Amino acid sequence: MLSAAPLGEKTLYESSSLCLSSPFFTYFAMSNVVATITHGLFWSVATVACAAVYTVTMVPFVWRTRKLGVGLFEKKDRSALYPKLFTEDGEFGRHRYIDLGGGKKFHVVESGNTNGPLVLFLHGFPQCWYTWSKQLKGLKGDQYHLVAMDMRGYGASYRPKRTGFVMKEFISDVRGLIEALQKDKPQESRRVTLVSHDWGAIVGWHVMADSWKLEASQQGYIDKGIIINIGHPLVSTGNLLQPFQKYLSWHWLIQLITKPTVTWPIIKTGFAPVLTQLSKSYYIYIFQLPTSFGRSFLSIRDWFFAELVVKGIKNSTAEDAEIYKAAAAYATVDDPTPAIDYAIEYYRRGAALEGWSLKNKADGVIGIPVLVLWGEQDVALDMKINLENTKSRVPNVEIQTYPGVGHFLPEEIPDELNEKIRKFASK
Repeated sequence: MLSAAPLGEKTLYESSSLCLSSPFFTYFAMSNVVATITHGLFWSVATVACAAVYTVTMVPFVWRTRKLGVGLFEKKDRSALYPKLFTEDGEFGRHRYIDLGGGKKFHVVESGNTNGPLVLFLHGFPQCWYTWSKQLKGLKGDQYHLVAMDMRGYGASYRPKRTGFVMKEFISDVRGLIEALQKDKPQESRRVTLVSHDWGAIVGWHVMADSWKLEASQQGYIDKGIIINIGHPLVSTGNLLQPFQKYLSWHWLIQLITKPTVTWPIIKTGFAPVLTQLSKSYYIYIFQLPTSFGRSFLSIRDWFFAELVVKGIKNSTAEDAEIYKAAAAYATVDDPTPAIDYAIEYYRRGAALEGWSLKNKADGVIGIPVLVLWGEQDVALDMKINLENTKSRVPNVEIQTYPGVGHFLPEEIPDELNEKIRKFASK
């Protein structure tokens, strides 16, 4: 059996950095010209790679859908659905607009006991509050104040400038909303359970960590959290990097040269989850191109890609697809930009790890009870990369996985999820 690299052995990365620290290389590293050229070359190569992913994805997709009877850039008018999405109260609750000041107004749908403990729902990409419709309806007879928000840029919520899609603003949005929803409640009803999915769950991890930091001064504002199908950003990043840190060393290079038939399968197995995750994340590369590329990817042939995503959700209906298409296309008189453009911005500014460092063991630590629920047939995220080592940052975590269930638990197993929320929030 092959052993790991001996303790203290220099990795290839470390050896390279030693060479680059010599006076000769330091001189050139400090040169603005060299730095500019290097930066330009890196982003040129990255842009070409992203464009290649776009081309490889789009060309076959356009060809396969040519017989659908829908024009390549055709989009139907779905404005008739806007009242249901943004104004008309109904079976899922009542619409409400909460002004946090500074022009930040957020659309929410609420149901249940408005004087009860708060359960706040954060949706993911590329959805909206409607993700939680079955929870708003299924739990409204309980004691809880149920609130599903449209995140910034989505639906009828606040639309900032493109530079406003950063984590500190996402945290501020959620914290401000909680304060607005809680201010008139009696003290005994001010408990908060945060339930979040996909990109909403990335924000959820950060919000819970922010609240936990404030717990020492008794200013914490989240009591419990439920995370659905997203790993802790620092943990999943660490898991992604782990094979590189382990196998990119002189030790393993020598082993690969001297014992290739034994060493290669070990290295290949170590990198398998990483390659799986990178291949599942192909759409993220497209979103690094100018926004119009991402929009065209999602919206050609009347939002056909979005329809495919919804059709992949078990128990989804044709009406669900129409609602999500309407939400993605939503624009206002003051801002004709479709909501999907703002949704793409979440992927473009490194917000997932903003303010955190893998080297700082105090970053991202969460001490409150957290329940992570995971559909094992997730087409976008690798379970091993996202869940392994979660306790290193979240010691009070419970993880439950669901075989045969995909990425969209709120829609796929609503009754089971509702029961989980009910029991967890009441503990």
